[in-house]
Amino acid sequence: MSRTVVITGANRGIGFEFVRQCHAAGDRVVATYRSAERSEELLQLCKNNGSIDVQQLEVSDPRSVSEFGRWVLKQRVTINLLINNAGMGGGWQAGITDIDSQRMLHVIDVNAVGPLRVTQALLPAMDAGSTVVHISSLMGSIEDNESGNAMAYRASKTALNSVMKTMALEFEKTGMSTICFHPGWVRTELGGDDAPLMPEDSVAGMLKVISELTAEDNGSFLQYDGARLPW
Repeated sequence: MSRTVVITGANRGIGFEFVRQCHAAGDRVVATYRSAERSEELLQLCKNNGSIDVQQLEVSDPRSVSEFGRWVLKQRVTINLLINNAGMGGGWQAGITDIDSQRMLHVIDVNAVGPLRVTQALLPAMDAGSTVVHISSLMGSIEDNESGNAMAYRASKTALNSVMKTMALEFEKTGMSTICFHPGWVRTELGGDDAPLMPEDSVAGMLKVISELTAEDNGSFLQYDGARLPW
């Protein structure tokens, strides 16, 4: 049975691979991008496939999120799966002496508040069977942090994990579910060329885990292969 899947940050890397694999599985896909200049491949894919809708979205802009939410509601579909993938890096070497506080706030806004904004806007289009997935990072684990640096990025993903966990407690009342994924160290623009994991393998693993989720998994922080991660 086909699903309606919404994927943010879908123009490249992990997001684009989610689009490719969900479309190949027969899903109706709504894919968002921030800048058309960096989304040629996604826009071309949309032109060639009627079951893929592409919409511009800036997750840090409340007006953009509201407009996107209104567009989705006009489609009169039920969102079965929302993948909050849109995000940004935060300066891998930035520590206490060189962190820019305003830049840090922007990273947290994009990576933690952005997924909350999108989820809020799309809630009216979801039902008891809907799942919300947030693409987080092991770098958001406080317990696992033994190398320091990347203060803004780490804090943003820790905040996202906390948002998800609180969201999960509310979802228990509705039958919906939500999780955070660490996609692995993936060979993307963000992950770099030294990353050992290809996007297609990371996404295939996450989609397999999503297909096997149960009510007990609501509120979990999982690796792409389903392994549970420390907070």
